[in-house]
Amino acid sequence: MTRNRIETTLICLLAILCVYIAWLNFEKEEETEELTIIPDEAPPLPEIIYRYGLPVDSFNILSGHVRRNQMLSSLMYELGLNNIQVEEAVRKVRDIFDVKKFRAGNKYVEFRDNDSISSLSYLVYEKDPVNYIVFQFNDSIKVWGGEKQIDTLRRNFAGSIQTSLWNAFIDHSANPVLANVLSEIYAWSIDFFGLQVGDSFRVVYDELFVDSVSMEIGRIHGAWFMHMGKEFWAIPFMQDGVKTFFDDQGQSLRKAFLKSPVRFSRISSRFSGSRLHPILKIRRPHHGVDYAAPVGTPVNAIGDGVIVKTGYEGQSG
Repeated sequence: MTRNRIETTLICLLAILCVYIAWLNFEKEEETEELTIIPDEAPPLPEIIYRYGLPVDSFNILSGHVRRNQMLSSLMYELGLNNIQVEEAVRKVRDIFDVKKFRAGNKYVEFRDNDSISSLSYLVYEKDPVNYIVFQFNDSIKVWGGEKQIDTLRRNFAGSIQTSLWNAFIDHSANPVLANVLSEIYAWSIDFFGLQVGDSFRVVYDELFVDSVSMEIGRIHGAWFMHMGKEFWAIPFMQDGVKTFFDDQGQSLRKAFLKSPVRFSRISSRFSGSRLHPILKIRRPHHGVDYAAPVGTPVNAIGDGVIVKTGYEGQSG
């Protein structure tokens, strides 16, 4: 009996051991099945850069500027195009561009194939800093126009007068064209020939950029000027389809008379009861203000009116 019990016990233990080993193998298989291998992420594709709507990395790019008295056809001949290509290209471009306006100094860009022949596939001519014309020569000759992207940047500039309004922008590396813009806005309120040292101003405006180069001043969102201790506000408002500027009291800045007839020049002789005459070298009254400006500078009437007489009046011209 004892021996039989021992054998039975051993058999039970052996069975239990077999079941345990089988269970361990099953758990290992489950762990193996649940193991997930994540492959390395694929490297990002390189960004394709375009100029004039054409992929830069696909071509060898050369650029130049139109020479004086150079015509579109002569440029194309110099770039290696034959008579048939030139005649067809010039004929097709006439629908969108007057070839007589092909200007010296304007930029052109060649897109040539990246091979030993280096054939001209595209020619781009910039009509102005924004607009351009593309000539395609690789398969068939096609011509179309395009525009560069214009980026708008909101700016807030403040300064003070030390010498002139123009220099106030130059000294702070701001666009000096704003001086002309402000002079037009305040033409009825401030005499810019009478600015004083310490006068200050602030203007919020948009500046337009093409290819990271400043092109022009965009919208004026508001301006403030402190002149001789008095504040002058300029707040834009559209009225009857025309943009007009108003002060902080709601009064239009456009008055009956302009403060000066010319924009940004200099006063050569002011109103005086006893002025030393520059030629006669004697003192005599000078009942007027003389403005010195380059030939061709526009002269504006300071108010609305009707011309009743024109003529020559001796020293007055």
